[in-house]
Amino acid sequence: VLSVAESPDGTLWVGTNRGLLRRTDEGWTAQDLPGSRPDPTVHTLFADEDGTVWVGIREAVISLRADGTRVFGPPRGQAWENVQTIMRDREGVLWVGAYGTGLHRLQDGTLRRFVHRSVPSETSVHTLFEDRDGSLWIGSFQFGAFRLRDSSVSALDASGPLSGDDARAICKARDGSYWVGVGGYGVEQVRGDMVTRYTHDDGLPTSTVHSICETSNGDVWLGTEGGATRVRDGKLRTFTTAD
Repeated sequence: VLSVAESPDGTLWVGTNRGLLRRTDEGWTAQDLPGSRPDPTVHTLFADEDGTVWVGIREAVISLRADGTRVFGPPRGQAWENVQTIMRDREGVLWVGAYGTGLHRLQDGTLRRFVHRSVPSETSVHTLFEDRDGSLWIGSFQFGAFRLRDSSVSALDASGPLSGDDARAICKARDGSYWVGVGGYGVEQVRGDMVTRYTHDDGLPTSTVHSICETSNGDVWLGTEGGATRVRDGKLRTFTTAD
């Protein structure tokens, strides 16, 4: 299972390495997708408020609606390895992050690459996150994290303050700090010029964090290959299937 999304009507959508599933009151069913593809993997899902489900596969973005299905490929003359993340911001813009071709947005029914001098065009986008201030955060494979705010871009990478350039997950906490999962370096909490790093030595089960979220009581949860790790008051506890 690579991705999960819930439609407004309560339908649960699950993207797997064997295709797309949906669960309703009647049970589980496989969802057919258009075209014949050698790779059935669904990498990411996003459910819109109007009921549209956006499906990211290796070669395209597919929109599933009650009135029909549409397929959106990469911009003309470009190719990506796969669609990794999809989200819609508070302004209504649909963003698509892909491996190999960076960030795209849907405009006038066409996916167009987002071009900015501070964001390398060949970047591979791991994750997208919109914070409470309306900033769009872009986590990339080899160039760190970028924050897009009103057409201005700032970067967090190995030149400062992150330990590496593989930003796999991003979350903004209620205290204003940013948590960034950095491939090979664990997770790092950035608060202004101060950085707190949590690694295997601090109790993190693996060196790569794939997902981050904060709960209403201020706990920060980290999704890792070795289980789900909770950070509470600077202390880590990992939960696995044994728990």
